[in-house]
Amino acid sequence: MSKWPGSLFVLLGLSALITGARASMADAPMDTPKTFTYSNPIYFQGNGPRDSIHDPQILRDGDTYYLVATLWPFANYSDRDPGKPDLGSAPGIKLYSSRDLTHWKLENWLLKSADLPEACPYKHQFWAPELHKIGGRYYLIVGGSNWIDDKYNVGG
Repeated sequence: MSKWPGSLFVLLGLSALITGARASMADAPMDTPKTFTYSNPIYFQGNGPRDSIHDPQILRDGDTYYLVATLWPFANYSDRDPGKPDLGSAPGIKLYSSRDLTHWKLENWLLKSADLPEACPYKHQFWAPELHKIGGRYYLIVGGSNWIDDKYNVGG
């Protein structure tokens, strides 16, 4: 049995939706003020030579937003460099706050690689952190590993 009749039906349906959306946008007055603006990227001060982040997660608590993210350098075991502090590993997890989602303030380190003992199983690599508030307490969840020596990273 051919898949074309069903696919054609889906395409015609999408076409009707798009046409309807264009028609309703055409009816909107042209002098409607735009109230939403944004700027991308937002830079986060203090991450080193590149003030960028990956894997951001935002938690709202009252009138304040909190952000945690993967910080540059985004290092893995093949990037280890004995000439750099902590072998060039990821620095850890910082906590930022904002009231408007545009201006972010560094609050503190939540987890800092340089402060962890050498045998810590998550010393050198951190990614995709999440911050959760449960029962009035904050919890940090983060993936990590230690690539100094396999014996420190038993879980793999």
